[in-house]
Amino acid sequence: MAWPALRPGPAGDSFDGHVNVLVGGNLSVSGGAAGAEGVVVAAGDATFARAEPAPYRIGVTEIGSQVPPHPDSDMLVVGGGLTASPGTALEVAPGLDGDAVVGGAVADGTIVALGDGKLDATVPAATAPYQELLAGLGAKSAAYAGLPVTGTVEVTGAAVTLTGDGVSDPQVFAVDGATLGAPGESPGRSLQLLGVPDGAAAIVNLTGPTVELEFETLLTPGGAVVDPSADPYFAD
Repeated sequence: MAWPALRPGPAGDSFDGHVNVLVGGNLSVSGGAAGAEGVVVAAGDATFARAEPAPYRIGVTEIGSQVPPHPDSDMLVVGGGLTASPGTALEVAPGLDGDAVVGGAVADGTIVALGDGKLDATVPAATAPYQELLAGLGAKSAAYAGLPVTGTVEVTGAAVTLTGDGVSDPQVFAVDGATLGAPGESPGRSLQLLGVPDGAAAIVNLTGPTVELEFETLLTPGGAVVDPSADPYFAD
């Protein structure tokens, strides 16, 4: 299917049941993060604490592709415990009656809004339906890390530019995390991909220390700033 540009809700009549966020350990959401469209699965604990009081949306977001998971399906799956700060209410696709499944306990004070969906806690093997995906994370990471690099990476204070070879699929890039800056030091940058053929996958292997990477804008190959809500290049 052709993915649409981002737009405000409500969700459309196309659905995608694949996992969008897959975390092999603990998931921690903080800062200005506002939501995650699609199914979210974390093998360990999940903690949500936005910097400013506001909901965190899962499954369907305020602005997104509006291609959500299937109605009445599991949209948040947590292997461990679930915690949300008092100012961060979790909204799990209330309009689609999305469900949340938690292997451990839900911390006191955690607010989960589900519409007519349901919240099941202390569920043994909550992540069992996703074990094959979770078990394969390490092997896939190693396989991706072993792929030959096909492009170059330029990092400046204002931009990250990935330049491919124009023909390979996938395009493979290696980024040294030390060039991006330590947490709290990384500026907002633009992201630009050059020399990536239409339809080719792009794999970015990130190595080095813990880093903070923030992209403020996406640029077209020609250098124009992409409007995610209007430019089909964003979806492509």
